[in-house]
Amino acid sequence: MTSEHVTGALVLPCRDFCYGQDCHLFRECWPDKPVNNVVRFSGEYVKLHGQRKARLLDVMPMEIGENTPHTALVAYDTLRTDGSRYIGLCDGSYMLLIFLGDKGFMFTTIRRRTYEKMLSYQERIGQEFDVVIIPDNGEKPHT
Repeated sequence: MTSEHVTGALVLPCRDFCYGQDCHLFRECWPDKPVNNVVRFSGEYVKLHGQRKARLLDVMPMEIGENTPHTALVAYDTLRTDGSRYIGLCDGSYMLLIFLGDKGFMFTTIRRRTYEKMLSYQERIGQEFDVVIIPDNGEKPHT
């Protein structure tokens, strides 16, 4: 959870973390630490339609496995503009991030799910993200 901690007249953004098997909580507070809303992609994807800004609409948990009903969704989500596909999705727990881009096209992205990541994205529903493409060929990332 993100919260604020007041020290005198200074308000510090804070975040509570859970770690370890027994979920030990600790709080981290930092002065002037900006929240950097960036969603990175390993290349240009058809689903992006060239959009470079997007608002996070929702975050949903999902499982990918042998009997997954999400075959069409995974096919859509992994198709690059050059016709190749991202092939890094193995069986496991994921989250589906749903965005509305700056050109009016909705798109999703499937990301590995942890408790902390899920909370982090849920807290940022409604916020704007930069869409950053990190090319596989060693070029500099572009937005």
